[in-house]
Amino acid sequence: MLKKNLPAVLLVIILLSVYAIYSFGFSGLLYYDDFRPLGALEQVKDFPSAMHYVFNETSGPLGRPISMLSFLLNINDWNNDNLSGFFRFNTIIHLLNGLLVYLISLKLFNLIYLNIERNRWLALSVCSLWVVSPLLISTQLIAIQRMTSLSGLFVYVGLLGYLKGLEIQRYNEKKGLITQFFSIFICTLLAMFSKENGILLPVFVL
Repeated sequence: MLKKNLPAVLLVIILLSVYAIYSFGFSGLLYYDDFRPLGALEQVKDFPSAMHYVFNETSGPLGRPISMLSFLLNINDWNNDNLSGFFRFNTIIHLLNGLLVYLISLKLFNLIYLNIERNRWLALSVCSLWVVSPLLISTQLIAIQRMTSLSGLFVYVGLLGYLKGLEIQRYNEKKGLITQFFSIFICTLLAMFSKENGILLPVFVL
């Protein structure tokens, strides 16, 4: 039983270790790209001003309302000069993305190889390399870059849904195709309204 669950246990340990390492950066500062979109949090006083904040961002042609909505969760952190809340939230998104990378990898390996036990270890290796990559640090420890990781979150969910649809197709073709279509359609929209490069999800699927 322990041997069977060891990859999952190690995955949890790795994700918690990454959080602990990232926590040393929670005392970081804002950068020039942060000030305009986040500074507008000072104007949020009620529901109408909150909706104005969410739907009137100019960072991209679509306004990125889902990302802006997520920043409302840190409004008290902004008002109290507690920037660590922004970085903590970003890091949690990074860990969720790491979990999704593991699940996507596991689905892919299960579609290709029959050895389920080996597939868990292969997926753990892929996830570990991804989640500890120093290339991703700036995305989590620059507050406004949450837009990038949040868009990535929806891209990964869409990919996972597509792969689940492939599995379902083996015994129910219609249900599998419906799962694939809605996974791609809904998650592409969510990713795009977080950051425009989310429109690439259908390309990644192909």
